[in-house]
Amino acid sequence: TGFHLEKIPQYDPLRDRHCGAYRAILARREARKRTPSGTRMHAGPSRDVPSPSHGRSSRHEAEPPPKSSERASSYAGPRRPLVPSNRGGAPAAGPPGRAMLRADNGEKQKALIAQLVEHIQMCWDTYGVPDHHRTLYAAKYFNGSFHPNVLLQEADALAGDTAPVLEVMRAISSREAAHSRLRLLEKVFAEGSMALARVQTELVDILLHLRSCSLEVVEGIVRWRHSVRQADADAKHAGPAWVEKGDNYLMKMKSDMSWLADSAFSELLDFSPKSDPFLVHPSAPSTQGRTRDADDFRITPTNLKSRKRRGTKLAALPMKKDLLLRIHAAEMVILEESVHLHMVAEKERVLTPR
Repeated sequence: TGFHLEKIPQYDPLRDRHCGAYRAILARREARKRTPSGTRMHAGPSRDVPSPSHGRSSRHEAEPPPKSSERASSYAGPRRPLVPSNRGGAPAAGPPGRAMLRADNGEKQKALIAQLVEHIQMCWDTYGVPDHHRTLYAAKYFNGSFHPNVLLQEADALAGDTAPVLEVMRAISSREAAHSRLRLLEKVFAEGSMALARVQTELVDILLHLRSCSLEVVEGIVRWRHSVRQADADAKHAGPAWVEKGDNYLMKMKSDMSWLADSAFSELLDFSPKSDPFLVHPSAPSTQGRTRDADDFRITPTNLKSRKRRGTKLAALPMKKDLLLRIHAAEMVILEESVHLHMVAEKERVLTPR
């Protein structure tokens, strides 16, 4: 058993005569010893047929070997190949049954792809998918070079509302809604028709939601680019641009928050007049020599007076540490897009004749 070795011995299927693989090997060995006519090759005296030198009788006598004419008639020749060769000429066609089967499978696959394409286009119409995505996706996947399972996965993702294009659309819609709320709150605050404490609470909630939506937009665009990018595309550029109302949305995000520096909210938070789509500047530490504690992030009527006495801004926008890496990656995406567009514009300027 091998237990004296203090371990379980390694199992070798080739030494197990009850194993199917071992029996198959034995069968192949026996088949090699047979002639094409099916008789065993002479390999010495057999156990059942005694040698003539012993002079003993046996129940079964060895049959005489077949004659040369019988041996020739029993041999049918080498097995014909499935696809006969045709040297020196056109390649020979395979069996007609197999060719018909391949043609039938090809027709079924084309019909399945046509049904999936029609279903995906219906989903696009239902969700209002923009035209630039339809053009890019159709150019990559509707040319028949992908397996139908790829289109089936896209159809399931559209039905489950998890497709990358739908995630980007949903994130942009949420961001635009938050931006509209911020414009409306700024108007109300400038008119003085709302209490200061409530304005600050609403402002912080909207800005935090706006930052979260902005991150989701950039990350969603990165995933969407990966899904529609051609295999032979330029590796130096991240991918196609997401167009929203005729504008590159990443470039729109770069500058659509700069108005906050000149708005009425500048009395409450330090906004940067430069590009700050993720509102990092309002979350920066105070520049007046002191660090902000937890009370600085709470907007209550009690600490408003103390902040005024300290000569600081009324509030600071909180930021979690786990967002810093996401914000840095998103800023790099926007920066790369800006640099790419600048290089394209410079190249066109140089090539354009004056």
